Amino acid sequence: MKTVMIFDDCQAELKFYIFDGDLSHLHEVYFNSFGDEKEDELQDLIYNDQGEELSIDPVTIEQATQAIRDGAILIVCGFVP
Repeated sequence: MKTVMIFDDCQAELKFYIFDGDLSHLHEVYFNSFGDEKEDELQDLIYNDQGEELSIDPVTIEQATQAIRDGAILIVCGFVP
């Protein structure tokens, strides 16, 4: 099982990531949403301890689309605008 994440950081273009496993519980988790406990888990997936993006390479929209066609779960996450 794979999960495609559309990540919207509100300052740049959307980023697409593909993760192994089912991360559907993180769908619609947004940073700065005041009180969502899942923010920490999302933060650990995207950022290191210094707040810099990890070495997770974003994929193209075409790669994300193909993964979804192949059965991946789609989730949307990011920052509250």
